[in-house]
Amino acid sequence: MSITPEKKPGTMLFHTIDRQFKSDIIVNFQFHPEHASKANNLIAGLVPYLKDHGHHFHLKNVLS
Repeated sequence: MSITPEKKPGTMLFHTIDRQFKSDIIVNFQFHPEHASKANNLIAGLVPYLKDHGHHFHLKNVLS
């Protein structure tokens, strides 16, 4: 899945999204500082979306 910034359609919003080393509960989202506002808004909207749509497997990887 690719998520692109509105003003730069050829680039990726997130560099990586993966679990922190030696942790099953911490997820790291890495993005370019230029896209921080958009990335933070998307991350903030991700948790309510997962809760509302019953994605419990994915939700437990983002929250804990």
